[in-house]
Amino acid sequence: MENNKTLISGIHHISMKTNTWDESMRFYGDVLGFAPGAKNEAGSNRMQLLNAGRQVYIELTEMTEARADQTDLNPPHFAHLALRVTDTAGLMKKVRAAGYEITLDTKTIHSGDLHAIIGFFKGPQGELIEAFQEIDSAGMDAGK
Repeated sequence: MENNKTLISGIHHISMKTNTWDESMRFYGDVLGFAPGAKNEAGSNRMQLLNAGRQVYIELTEMTEARADQTDLNPPHFAHLALRVTDTAGLMKKVRAAGYEITLDTKTIHSGDLHAIIGFFKGPQGELIEAFQEIDSAGMDAGK
């Protein structure tokens, strides 16, 4: 097995959908003590990263009726696994070469105070995995 240390440096976040926003925020924030991180309240839903420690986050995404046609509204369940990476494009190239489905090719995002280069692909059982490379607001790699 090829060594992926240069491409993957850990887990960034695990995304969970919720239709009980306030209760979920209290549970993960107040009960479990996860510290608030980046958030986005634009559009028809809210998103909040909650630091579980060592910069590993739970991403809560509010499920609203406005999103009913886009996704399954039966929370709680995890939407995807995000890998903290050093080179999103490099990992996407490797995944594509291995024959796995790319669902969103490399893309730079600036969402609220969250800035990253991302890409999504499916794992062997159809699980959705995100490559997540943090950058600063000017688009420079924040991990260096």
